[in-house]
Amino acid sequence: MTISIIIPTYNNAANIGLLVQDLLAERSPHICDLIVVDGGSTDQTLTIAQSMGARALQSPIKGRSAQMNYGAALAQGDIFLFLHPEIRIHPTYAREIMLAIKEQHDMGCFRFKYKTNRIFPRLGAFLSRFSALYSNAGRQTLFIKRPVFEQLNGYNGETKIMEDFELLRRGKQYFKFIVLPTAVIASTKKYDAKNYLRVQAANIIVLCLYRMGYSQEKIIAMYKRIVHVK
Repeated sequence: MTISIIIPTYNNAANIGLLVQDLLAERSPHICDLIVVDGGSTDQTLTIAQSMGARALQSPIKGRSAQMNYGAALAQGDIFLFLHPEIRIHPTYAREIMLAIKEQHDMGCFRFKYKTNRIFPRLGAFLSRFSALYSNAGRQTLFIKRPVFEQLNGYNGETKIMEDFELLRRGKQYFKFIVLPTAVIASTKKYDAKNYLRVQAANIIVLCLYRMGYSQEKIIAMYKRIVHVK
């Protein structure tokens, strides 16, 4: 079986080269393509990704859901690995995914950690080893068998927020899921710019509003109001 890596990007020139470098470091025979799908960056994201060895594509529609679905439609692998563009990943990632698939798991993610000594981000990272739905681990990494992804009809193209949660919620009802123990390193950029407790409060409120059936527009507006994003 082979793995297709799909990375949705938007103005990630500062990070994408490092991630592609991580992904290609071990030259795993299981990796059949590495696709960066961009949402209209105004920086050098695509140029850097292509120069580092990725297949760099411009999505016809901007948005994480649309970009990841577009990449999946063009991917060749038996397994899709969706990655956040600002993470750093360990060199054994492909072997660990293949082992999880061999053990009959249909989908899963890696836990994550932050390079920080601040207590609250470290607590969030600790929780990622137990739950992908409530710790944000599924937004950092997600691997899923192609037939499972297709049976779920991929990411919901109507979602502008919570797209990872929405796919995981549907998938975990019917398919075997695992959180792998090795951690990727997640970016602290969002927490460096904003108060961590404020961001976490926004995440919790957004989750509650989503589960209560509020519209995407109202959820996004509430999130921006809490974290003071214009």
